[in-house]
Amino acid sequence: MVAIDCTQDYSILCAGKSRELLNHIQQLRKSAGLELSDTVEAYYKEDSGVTLLEDAVSRNIDMFRMKLKGGLPLPAAMAPVWSMKLASDVVDIGGANVEVSIHRPSIAARDGLSELIIKYLTTVDPSALGIGSVLTISIDGVTHSLIEGQDFWTSTAAKFNATKV
Repeated sequence: MVAIDCTQDYSILCAGKSRELLNHIQQLRKSAGLELSDTVEAYYKEDSGVTLLEDAVSRNIDMFRMKLKGGLPLPAAMAPVWSMKLASDVVDIGGANVEVSIHRPSIAARDGLSELIIKYLTTVDPSALGIGSVLTISIDGVTHSLIEGQDFWTSTAAKFNATKV
């Protein structure tokens, strides 16, 4: 005789929600016609401001990083306004309506940078940059040196990891 405890504790529920979110992200990738090698940034927004999924994601960061090639699904409020949405859907995750979206990778700027510098950064392809890259630009006759990891990051997840905002 074997006795099995089938009670679901909070960590098991969080793991289940995380797997559901990952599944929906993968379905969006497939519906967008992306290849396995294509990199995307994933975002989610729960209905009515609930943050249960945010806690579930934070408890399963390693799983997401492994499955999403270092990426991490983040709250939609963290998405740069200039990021290009490739696909989105509203799905049920753990009984809550959640908008899940995937975006083309884009530069994430440091808070407080001038609008003109941010406009320039929106034109930069993040795949052309590496860790610690320096961009030197001239705007209105003023030269600016922008350092990856200080002034900008090659993804929103990289900014999140660096700043923990």
